[in-house]
Amino acid sequence: FTSLSLWQTTPGRDRIRETCLDQLFVKDGETDQNKIDALIDKFNTKYSTHQKKKLFIFGDRNGNNRTANSDKTFYDQIQDRLKKLGWDPELKVKGLDPDHRLKYIMISAILKEGDPRLPEVRFISENTAAIVLSIENAPITPNWKKDNSSETRLSTAEREKATDLSDTFDNYIFKKYQSVFAGTGSAPMAWFQ
Repeated sequence: FTSLSLWQTTPGRDRIRETCLDQLFVKDGETDQNKIDALIDKFNTKYSTHQKKKLFIFGDRNGNNRTANSDKTFYDQIQDRLKKLGWDPELKVKGLDPDHRLKYIMISAILKEGDPRLPEVRFISENTAAIVLSIENAPITPNWKKDNSSETRLSTAEREKATDLSDTFDNYIFKKYQSVFAGTGSAPMAWFQ
């Protein structure tokens, strides 16, 4: 299962709005093509007429790993494919993945919408039902990690209900707003060093 979520940032009078416009995924056995290429091609087919071709790529640090039998990382493959299709991608993945407890606290604060320094988050319902379900079905373990057991428990036919798509949300929102959250006083500064 290889997936992405597509987000758009819109400045507002009171606060920034982050809108999830779409979710796309490729399941095992769905294509003979490399799953990364198939996913990028699916994205391009749907959005090739978009006038602005600038994309920011967020994700976890594992995308910086090399793929089997290649000297390229997953992010290299994604960027190469997007460039070939006329897009201008910019990778925003740096450093290690965040502490799970901090990520949970920050995302909870954002979803409560109590602090105007943090964005409001919206989902376009006709295109994002699976990512919303994935977020709702992403329990936290006692040691503050996301319980990803659904990723192995669910069949290929139901895989979009697993936590994969929720990871696209977490990685985007956390990496984009971690410095803003650090300035709200809601988390110890040591977590951001």
